[in-house]
Amino acid sequence: MRYRDPLETLLAYEAMIVAMEVRNQLEGFRAQHLTDEQMAELNPLVRNAVFGAMVMLHRALDENDEASQFHVGWDISQTPDYWEMPILPADVIEDLQILSRKRYAKAEIAQKCKKAFEEFRALRAQLLENYRTRRR
Repeated sequence: MRYRDPLETLLAYEAMIVAMEVRNQLEGFRAQHLTDEQMAELNPLVRNAVFGAMVMLHRALDENDEASQFHVGWDISQTPDYWEMPILPADVIEDLQILSRKRYAKAEIAQKCKKAFEEFRALRAQLLENYRTRRR
């Protein structure tokens, strides 16, 4: 997939990470209420919505794009008053506590996660540098 610029490419990768966390948090709900086929249909909707929100925020705030500012403003104005501010889910807090003490379930899983993160960090640095170079 081709994106407008390196930053949107980075936002797409970051949206995938956010969408995966959303998917993981929905797993209990999915198991009780959704079939695998319904979840397969829901997953790209979540990924694309997360990516769209991230792009709109970037364009509105960093590029001063009026259409994006309208879109973000619309989302803000449509947010119901009864919505609570987000909290870190208990399992995320627990994972952070366990992982901060370096208590990994299996060494090979820890190594796989570390490698994936380091590859993402390198890609992120490269995409940000490409984006900054293009803007000069």
